Amino acid sequence: MRRAAALLVSVAAPLLAACAGAPAPTPAPAIPVEQAPPPSAGEAVPPVPTVAPFTTLAARFTDRALKLEQAGDLALALDAWKVVAALRPEAEEPKRRVADLAARLEAEAERRYRDGLARLQSGGIAAARREFLLALAANPEHAAALDALKNRLDPDAVPYTAAAGDTFNGIANKRYGDLAKGVLIARANDLDPGSRPTPGTVLTIPSLTPLFSRAAPAAKKPAAADERAEPAESGYDTEPSSITPEIPSTAAPPAIEAPKPPDAAEEQLSRAAELFKARRYEEAAVAADRLAGNPAVGARAREISGNAWFTLGDAADRENRFVDAIAAYKKAEPARKDAAKAIAAVERRMKEKAEEYYSAGVRYFINQQLDEAIRSWEQTLALYPEHPKAPMDIEKARGLQQKLKDIR
Repeated sequence: MRRAAALLVSVAAPLLAACAGAPAPTPAPAIPVEQAPPPSAGEAVPPVPTVAPFTTLAARFTDRALKLEQAGDLALALDAWKVVAALRPEAEEPKRRVADLAARLEAEAERRYRDGLARLQSGGIAAARREFLLALAANPEHAAALDALKNRLDPDAVPYTAAAGDTFNGIANKRYGDLAKGVLIARANDLDPGSRPTPGTVLTIPSLTPLFSRAAPAAKKPAAADERAEPAESGYDTEPSSITPEIPSTAAPPAIEAPKPPDAAEEQLSRAAELFKARRYEEAAVAADRLAGNPAVGARAREISGNAWFTLGDAADRENRFVDAIAAYKKAEPARKDAAKAIAAVERRMKEKAEEYYSAGVRYFINQQLDEAIRSWEQTLALYPEHPKAPMDIEKARGLQQKLKDIR
């Protein structure tokens, strides 16, 4: 153990010198011990009461798990209960909660998968795709839903070339603003979520935009006789990561052989304006984008589109989904002249957040919490891939982990 401690000090010294600006760690407060009166002469000295290790941390994660359950965020609640179960292996309640939530999410995933098959058979491609994505949101390991999404539908996927230091969670954070979706990226490419993508590998990144839009939902209007009516959604749709109850129209835009008559374009423009007023911003933006090149209504359509994408960017920015915010603001250009300023502000906040993760990693490293330090520095790179220190510090921490294993 002395050799391990000496090794940690020798490796930590250069890191501390490089990170002199990081705040010094606050010593952990002493755990209060109940005071007992001094024993009488000849009386046996009672043992000093102790506090179970990780009690405070377990209590914090328990509170978090209960709040997530109450909010309907079952997947994150399950993760929190798993932490509690690991910290308190003697307790039965966390184990029961883990089993219960896992079963509920599995049932939800299966229900969504079957709903997707039904929508697919009836010709509702977009609705089917949404249900398969919801099945994977409930259970990223649902093989049938993943197969249907990859092989039976066009997922509008985009290519991504893995770089040195990339992880699936880091790529998911850059693409979706959500580390937890790394499993989905790995499974979509038939790779092990616990592994790392080989640098230079071209990955397929599913497009989740129609599913994970966070625009505020509006009250549903009665469907017209010629419109496809979608049933009301419930259950896992309420999870905070997530999902707009409204389903975009599954009807493909009609093929345009000749310019549309002005009255048809005006009708579509009015529909886009109504969607914007109803706060269905993504649908409004898509509808307006279809008219952007129309000489009669193009200018007004671009204005609606720009405002809708800018509003979606604001919503993503408020929730620290930096990548989504920047993508939305870019779509708002050039209709919104303030989009460039908004993009610069988000990029600045991304770097600030990356530095917060980096400083947290330094504190973890100093306190010999190497796994947590590596995770924090990976989050740094997910937000700021050009960070000058994080890649080297990750390598140092991993090298130290290996040396400590060899010593033990």
